[in-house]
Amino acid sequence: MDFRPLSWEARFECGIALIDAQHQRLVQLVNRLSLVREEHEVTALPAIVTELRGYAQYHFAAEEQIWRRGVAEAELARHLALHAGFVEQLETFRMAFAERPLDLARALHAYLCSWLVLHILGDDQQMARTTIAAGADVGAVREHAPSAASEALLLGALQSMDRSLSTTNARLSTLNLELEQRVQERTRELQALLLSEQEARREAEAGRAAMLREHEMRMRLATMLERMGEGFVTIDRDWTITYVNAEAERLCRATRAELVGRNVWEAFPEGRGSAFEAAHRRVLRYQVPVRLLEHYAPLDLWSDTRVFPTDEGLAIYFRDVSHERELEEQVRQAQRLESLGQITGGVAHDFNNLLTVVLGNAEMLTDKLEHEPRLQPLARMIQGAALRGAELTRALLAFARRQPLDPRAVDLNARIVDLQGLLGRALGEHVAIQIETASELPPALVDPAQFENALLNLCLNARDAMPGGGRLVIETAQCTLAADAQVQLPLPPGSYVLVSVSDNGVGIAPEHLAQVFEPFFTTKDKGKGTGLGLSMVYGFAKQSGGHVSIESTPGAGTTVRLYLPRAAHAVAEAVPDLAQRTPSGGRECILLVEDDVLVRRYAGDQLAALGYRVLQAGDGPEALEVLRAEDDIDLLFTDIVMPGGMNGRQLADAALALRPRLKVLYTSGYTENAVVHDGRLDLGVLLLNKPYRRAELALAVRTALERAPDEGSARAAGGRAA
Repeated sequence: MDFRPLSWEARFECGIALIDAQHQRLVQLVNRLSLVREEHEVTALPAIVTELRGYAQYHFAAEEQIWRRGVAEAELARHLALHAGFVEQLETFRMAFAERPLDLARALHAYLCSWLVLHILGDDQQMARTTIAAGADVGAVREHAPSAASEALLLGALQSMDRSLSTTNARLSTLNLELEQRVQERTRELQALLLSEQEARREAEAGRAAMLREHEMRMRLATMLERMGEGFVTIDRDWTITYVNAEAERLCRATRAELVGRNVWEAFPEGRGSAFEAAHRRVLRYQVPVRLLEHYAPLDLWSDTRVFPTDEGLAIYFRDVSHERELEEQVRQAQRLESLGQITGGVAHDFNNLLTVVLGNAEMLTDKLEHEPRLQPLARMIQGAALRGAELTRALLAFARRQPLDPRAVDLNARIVDLQGLLGRALGEHVAIQIETASELPPALVDPAQFENALLNLCLNARDAMPGGGRLVIETAQCTLAADAQVQLPLPPGSYVLVSVSDNGVGIAPEHLAQVFEPFFTTKDKGKGTGLGLSMVYGFAKQSGGHVSIESTPGAGTTVRLYLPRAAHAVAEAVPDLAQRTPSGGRECILLVEDDVLVRRYAGDQLAALGYRVLQAGDGPEALEVLRAEDDIDLLFTDIVMPGGMNGRQLADAALALRPRLKVLYTSGYTENAVVHDGRLDLGVLLLNKPYRRAELALAVRTALERAPDEGSARAAGGRAA
């Protein structure tokens, strides 16, 4: 085995490992020799000796590598000679085995034991003497005279080993005591060090835990600030922005990089001198929180801002409340509408009763004064004033959504085309009318008369906006609103019919757009408008379940869009308009129920003049008494709002219970909820609105009398169920 390519340190380590392995191998061979006790076992001796030679070869090679480091050449030569003697002695034993194998095996066993012990003790001289004795032992065996030399040497070696072991044990005991003392001292030092390290570790862990908790709290706070639904900004005492959260970026329409580190009044110069600056300076000076609700024009938003003092400066929370302001304004408008509706309803009943009498008598005077050119204009003036008062009342009721509607499926394209001639005459030749109707337009669910009135009002407003002439465009289209459309239009998602009226007139100033639908608001000169046209259109659209919007640019014109609900079924057959029929009377018996004496007298006279037999009653109970007494009454013509605890609807229900085939015609200046629900007439109800003219009275009575009995009963029953 050649260790020369290795370093000395590597050779030493390899040699020590090899020597240890060879010592273990020698012990095994000695143990095998001790088992050779019978003649038939001696056959193993040559193999054992061969293995001993192998042991010696490797063992001596390893020791040579070790001895060559740090010993004299003479010492090395002596050591190698000793090993060579051991190998030579092994060869002598091997050659003599044939003569007396058992004796030689025992002699070899004694030799090896001595060699092993002395090798362990490191006594080279004694090892040499043991080798000589072993040679004598071999000779004695050959001469058949056993020698005790090897045994004496072995005994001496063992005694020397005992002395060495005793000395070694004493030394080991002393060293063990010293080692135990040092171990105890070191243990105490290590325990103290361990306690110190544990205390330091606990302090470090407590510090790390505190830092971790602080970090987690900061992260949680940062996350909470970033997820806030409010804008959050911090400002130091030098008015420098130090923090901006995500919502503040969105509301301020600027990134964090654009804001942090800048002076707040440089970032928002429009805020200088405003209520915002005053509030911020007040908080910084007096260290008290402030809340303000202001409109910030550059961002076009209403801001609900709360400013708090901090050690570093200011903490500012703000949110966009523009939508809430719009909702509040809508609520206020609804409350105004409700108040206006209540006031209008309270006045409309009595006022329309008076107008019925005034209009009717003025109409009679106009006819009677046909040959009085001086007086007839006065009668017509009275008649015109009464009609104007009636129109005013209807407009107020329309805006307050208290007018009764009779919605049906209407083809708006056909209605608009039919109105084109009327519109041309009303607008004048200086206004060019352009109608663009959409193909396959679905029917709209509206009251046709009220729609025509609303369209006429829009066209008249457009005409007034084009005093020098211009172009009026009426368009129809189908419109489908998605769920997110409610942000722009207060309408539920669905399909609608859109009617747009556009002009190229003078337009409307932006500050007036929010007021154009309010009653009595007008941009026209005094005496040139009542301010009820657009408000009536607004009330009609809302009461129909739709909406109206307006867009205008000063000098470029105005567009009004009317969104109307789509009908679920096709257009019904056309119903003849009462105004196109010729008034006529009859011989039937009519029970007239009216609490106002003047209106009852006027209506009774008009019906009698038409040839009807008229029975009269002032309230519901009295009318029921007449019904029980008279068998030939054909029509119940009753007011709706009456005193005495029974309104016209309740009277009609009781009358139909007595006379199922009785025809019913209602009249009222204000219907309340008796025959109108959700702004619409109940099914089967015929209503003559006050004030009415003589021709309207005649047509309504005739229509009611000519209605089929089963139709009237069915519709009345359906109306009662409603």
